[in-house]
Amino acid sequence: MATIGIPAALMYYRFLPIWRSLLEMNGHTIIVSQPPQGGFLDRRQMPGPPDLCLPVKLMLLHAGDLIGRCDFLFVPRLISVEKKTYNCPIFWEFPM
Repeated sequence: MATIGIPAALMYYRFLPIWRSLLEMNGHTIIVSQPPQGGFLDRRQMPGPPDLCLPVKLMLLHAGDLIGRCDFLFVPRLISVEKKTYNCPIFWEFPM
């Protein structure tokens, strides 16, 4: 089966047990991105345009860590996780 990379950012800490179980039950191998090394908060090292928020930039760093290490990148599209609330529209666009 495939090796699936999961970036350790955004909703990772809340939903990893569910995602890992689902993907492993279907025979896939799961790898998780490594924490960014020192100095990643330096603006010159952050990916994306300057107007992106820190959580989005961290997601890009974690996704970049998985390049070349997995067959597929698992980035779910989470519009809402609680009643009458919505995630930031930028988060909606990640999987697209």
